[in-house]
Amino acid sequence: MPIPVIHVHTQADKSTVPYAKFMWETMISLANHPEQLEITVHCMGPTAAVRSDGWLQKGTSVIVPSNRGDPLNGSRGHAACIMSALTHTGDGKIHIVSDSDTVVVAKGWDDYIRTRMVDDEVGMMGTTYEDLGGFSSGGNIVQTYKKAPTFTWASLSPMHNWRDLNVMPNKSHQVAITTPLLSQIYNLPQGYSVFGEVAWQVPQYLYDNSLKYDGWRQLKPTKDAVVLKGLSDYHEEYHVDDVPFVVHHRGSMRHAYRADRISRQFYGAVDAYLVAELAHASRWNWIDKGKLIVAVAPPKRPVEAERPAVTVEPEVYIAQGKEWLKVTFNGKVIRARKGINRSVTVTELEFERPLPTAIGHLRVEGTLEHNYPIVLPMTTAEQYMVTCRNTTGAPLLITCGKGKPVAVPNTRTWWLLVDVDGVQHVE
Repeated sequence: MPIPVIHVHTQADKSTVPYAKFMWETMISLANHPEQLEITVHCMGPTAAVRSDGWLQKGTSVIVPSNRGDPLNGSRGHAACIMSALTHTGDGKIHIVSDSDTVVVAKGWDDYIRTRMVDDEVGMMGTTYEDLGGFSSGGNIVQTYKKAPTFTWASLSPMHNWRDLNVMPNKSHQVAITTPLLSQIYNLPQGYSVFGEVAWQVPQYLYDNSLKYDGWRQLKPTKDAVVLKGLSDYHEEYHVDDVPFVVHHRGSMRHAYRADRISRQFYGAVDAYLVAELAHASRWNWIDKGKLIVAVAPPKRPVEAERPAVTVEPEVYIAQGKEWLKVTFNGKVIRARKGINRSVTVTELEFERPLPTAIGHLRVEGTLEHNYPIVLPMTTAEQYMVTCRNTTGAPLLITCGKGKPVAVPNTRTWWLLVDVDGVQHVE
């Protein structure tokens, strides 16, 4: 049979295109068969598409559609791009969905994927979430699923059509692990709950479709990582056959590519490792064993009586990582950088209100994983205006008094008018 084609999918917004470019160039340089690689960049907006087209050769960019009033940012944007990628499956090719800030670091990586996907008939393979008690996972009983692959970097079997997999997040709900079967499916103890992060549906989908999976254990720089040894545990590293295979930067929308300290350190370590790896002989070679690739559509969904019982409960959001927040007003720190407590419903800010003829500037930094409410100082007389710059990683829900909150998107700066009626976005 011909050498199986590997179709890579990644996502990008206008600020993360350089990450995607380096990801793809490294894949090409380390592949045994670069001529059998394809790429599609799923773009959150036309600017990302234009910037991607400048370096794409054997590949295309597509603009992921969004509904009016539902901007593609954060986890919803990420999930929409994955959904777009899944529409390409079922064509007999191996499909890989990869975050743009991941880097493959193993020579001959593509033949390892072919061997596992075609010869070993693995359904899904790739990176995993951190184990319980880790740097980001902590000890909360609300967790992401464990051991099964995530779409940070996932290879999908060419013998299965993945188009019916829904990966949209549902962060307002959680799946309670109430039975031994659910514990087996999600790899969490009974009494825990599954957080509705992007692609939280994967373990149940693999179970329903009887798909074999291989999840690579996450390694940390201060413990057993090789490429990223000595860096912050914010980053992630994954090995196969005891060989470093993929590393993950994280936070590409918050950290400018190779511009800020955390990004320079990460890519400096990657560059240093790749010098020797590029000169190394291929670590794997795929041998054609004559297997025929036929994409099989998913079987009919089990009726509810045949599926394991799943209890979905509303939740008070519990952070999955070490979230922090820092706020400055007109250059003065009014909330020093420190962790946030999600059990406290809001953060109330105190600052001297600007005069009606002046405009104050509010800058909010952090590593938020979900919408976060902030209350501005109330006014009972004269209105005041502020600009609010959000660099936290999630929308800020700005309120004052009894008015409705204004959701300031991540990476955006909005004009806000505050008066006796509350906060209003000024366009």
